Amino acid sequence: MNHTRDAAAIAADVATSARMLARATAATEDWPGLREPADVHAVLSALGLAARDLEQITTQLARFLQQQLDSRRAAVHGGYAGDPAAAVTAVSDRLEQARLVAGLLAGALEDAQGVVAAIGPAGEEQGQ
Repeated sequence: MNHTRDAAAIAADVATSARMLARATAATEDWPGLREPADVHAVLSALGLAARDLEQITTQLARFLQQQLDSRRAAVHGGYAGDPAAAVTAVSDRLEQARLVAGLLAGALEDAQGVVAAIGPAGEEQGQ
């Protein structure tokens, strides 16, 4: 995997993929990307991993902004003009909230994946 790509371009790819996944799981389009419960299990697995990565990404973004502030490479405009420390603190606080929510999301997706593992196609008997 190419880690040298611009982070904004990668994030745009993630957003595009999320829109594509939303279409692939849309009832209005007769579930084009889902054929059986195992597909839901696979989707939940991938989304759970992505949510765990979001926990790390939000932390890294906050650290980067702090480093930019510490090295005096960040200028602030708008409502925080003249107070870059307050701007970085405000962003960091919101990123911490996002990190916590991502952790909750990851846990919920992992729990749902565990339950979906017990669901199979009709006519397929599963042990109890």
